[in-house]
Amino acid sequence: MRLSEIKELFKEATLFPLLSDEELERFATHVELVHYALGQLVCRTGEEIAAFHLIYSGRARVVAENAQGE
Repeated sequence: MRLSEIKELFKEATLFPLLSDEELERFATHVELVHYALGQLVCRTGEEIAAFHLIYSGRARVVAENAQGE
């Protein structure tokens, strides 16, 4: 994926239009495109992660437990 494509993707997301072109470009240079298989775990609640996830294509499902563990 080219830098220009990444910047355009960011512009479509709710948060990123607030950034200038220079800020978008600086942010986009740190993007790593990752593919996940159907059903593959991306992260767990409470885990520290060093990533920001943005769905480029496809969809994700969020599964959470309540206080009773259900």
